[in-house]
Formats: sequence, C-alpha cells, structure tokens
Amino acid sequence: MELATSSWVYEVLGILYFITPTVAVMILLFKFVGVFASGSLLFSSRLHFQ
Repeated sequence: MELATSSWVYEVLGILYFITPTVAVMILLFKFVGVFASGSLLFSSRLHFQ
C-alpha cells in the first residue's frame, strides 16, 4: 500500500517537474511576444505620425 502511494506521488511530482518548466517558458514567450508586438506597434505608429 505504501509503495503504491509513494510511486503515485513520484509520478505526480515527475509530471509537475516536466510541466512546470514548459508552462514557465510558454508564459515567458507570450510575455516577450506581447512586449515585442506592443513595442513594434508603438514604433510603427511613431514612424507613421512623423
């Protein structure tokens, strides 16, 4: 019984260990893309108004 619970816990921890960095990287990418998009929009609008 104890072995089954510990293996299940290790499985969940392994899944979290695999998912967490992926989610973090995705969030960072989305933030970077958002900042880049807003920056390029501001830059293009600034160029357009000049």
